[in-house]
Amino acid sequence: MSSLLILFNHTLTKDQELDAKNTLKIHNIIYPSQEIKSLWANIPEGRESLNCYLEDVKEWILNKSKKGDYILIQGDFGATYIMVEYAFNLGLIPIYSTTKRVANEEKLEGGEIIISKVFKHVIYRKYERGVNIFFTLLKNIFSFC
Repeated sequence: MSSLLILFNHTLTKDQELDAKNTLKIHNIIYPSQEIKSLWANIPEGRESLNCYLEDVKEWILNKSKKGDYILIQGDFGATYIMVEYAFNLGLIPIYSTTKRVANEEKLEGGEIIISKVFKHVIYRKYERGVNIFFTLLKNIFSFC
């Protein structure tokens, strides 16, 4: 059985926990320390590069994981990309939670509109690596997907 590391700005819902245990066969869910949570939640928007900024996050993953563990990674697009690649290089299985969104609109007397959204976990999906150029050339030659 594997562990699931959480690199995500929220706490898992009960549905997400159950899905992790039942579908992914997770026996242990590992949340980051407050320091790592804060780093992940506050990705600086003015930095050109995030690699150095993410060093403590990488160290946390390295120290808390073993090959074959899952890691839920969602957040800033650039930081997520870096950490997904890092997870692949460590032999981890990076995943993300897919959700169904239901929006409700309430029109107020003064013309204002309140929009609320409900997010419902559907499945975990593995991040997939893009295909290399050789595969793309073969696909174009032989027309398969």
